[in-house]
Amino acid sequence: MAETLILQGGSRVRWLDGSTADLPDDGEARQSMLPANARLRFVRDPAQVDDLPPADLSYAHKTGEMTLVEGSIGLVVPRPPAEVDFDPIAGTPFTLRGVVVDDDARYLPRVVSLDFPAAGAEHDVTLFPAAGGMTAPNGGLLRGTLLYEDDKRAAGFASVTLMVQVGLRALRFRAQADAAGEFALRLVTVPPLREGIDPYPATLTVAAEGGGDPIEVTDPATRARVPVVDPEALTASHLGEVAVHYPGDPVSDGGAAALAFTAAAHFVLRPGLTGIFRSRGRSYVALATP
Repeated sequence: MAETLILQGGSRVRWLDGSTADLPDDGEARQSMLPANARLRFVRDPAQVDDLPPADLSYAHKTGEMTLVEGSIGLVVPRPPAEVDFDPIAGTPFTLRGVVVDDDARYLPRVVSLDFPAAGAEHDVTLFPAAGGMTAPNGGLLRGTLLYEDDKRAAGFASVTLMVQVGLRALRFRAQADAAGEFALRLVTVPPLREGIDPYPATLTVAAEGGGDPIEVTDPATRARVPVVDPEALTASHLGEVAVHYPGDPVSDGGAAALAFTAAAHFVLRPGLTGIFRSRGRSYVALATP
């Protein structure tokens, strides 16, 4: 009797570029910037990080995604295949914890914890580009360095969010700081400011606290050991009198005067330019020490 091997599909994790993750799924900019060489390294107890998956789990990395199959990936049936044979095999729910790294060092490492309640589940994981070497799109580029004001310690791997109001549309841009606190926001979809159009008000917020227990990995960019966290689990920090400085702007001197800290910084965006965030009288964005 003829037998047929049925290759079962599994769960999927998609890697998204943090500078384009909020764009439409079929957008050209988003599709052109999928992280190509990201991979998940598995975390074991106690905090051992390697490429060995949990028992009974198979995986494969390819451009922009990772597939996971629990148990055997094949099913042999003693007949021609039927449609029902291609349904995912119901597996045991599991949680996968690991660190996503990019061997090309274009994207920052991050911790993930993913729940898979059933076979065929999907997750999107956002990876944020490193600030170094980032080019400015037509909408402009905003840079900054996050330091705690009290001890000038870098707020490594903090999460940065910029909201820009363009008419009735609220545009969101996100970035993540590297281990030195440096970040860059690519304003991919901000339109030029034409005559008769009101300036675009914008709001900057930073989340640098918490994030769960850090996991130490080797940063592909610097080869140094760094503690990384889950940027989605960070909580809000307070900013010290932050403004954007564009080329040609006068440099204000605030001296060493104490800063007032607030949950957000508000300013008017000048699209198409490269600007730098600074706290008053500082060369960096000052965060309140928690």
